[in-house]
Amino acid sequence: MHDVNLNVRIKASWSLANLCDSLVGVTYVIVNYAHILPINLLLYREKSNGSEVITEEVPRETLLSIARSALDGARDNDKVRSNAVRALGYFMRFASGTLFAETDNTMDLFTSIIKTLIANTQESSAKVRWNACYALGNLFHNEMALTFSRSSVVAAMDALVVLVQTASNFKVCVHFSNLYCAENNLAGFLRCGLMPAWR
Repeated sequence: MHDVNLNVRIKASWSLANLCDSLVGVTYVIVNYAHILPINLLLYREKSNGSEVITEEVPRETLLSIARSALDGARDNDKVRSNAVRALGYFMRFASGTLFAETDNTMDLFTSIIKTLIANTQESSAKVRWNACYALGNLFHNEMALTFSRSSVVAAMDALVVLVQTASNFKVCVHFSNLYCAENNLAGFLRCGLMPAWR
């Protein structure tokens, strides 16, 4: 992500987003299809959250390195940013509580990711704003993420509400509506007292 050639950084950010998307897919399979996993994956049937498997199988430092690389990309050229914010969103969807420990500076990483995503909803091209909206939406699919930093999650919800009120891009508004109305998200919002109101 630090190559001087823009085309290399674009391809790298695209690959990083696809890698994070694949990790989300793995957690989905473990959570929803644990009852039919092969016998050699019996251990994973007892996991209540697929994110726990990711953090057990992939070294913590590797996952944090992925997040930091995506964070750097989210501050780059718009063509890099659109993929990097997507990677951050997927990362926030599968990140487990053990990944962000209060004993080191990873909580700062969590808040930096949220702040960067919020910034990308405000000061970028339409494509980057839509991907940032999508990325913030992924945050609300992760129940544990809602407990990491309540103030950051509230700031993310506020940013999404402002975005949908001011966005001229119809795709952004449609995505926010889907995020807001999804049953599992609605339950998460209610548990955390996060009920955004239309003004």
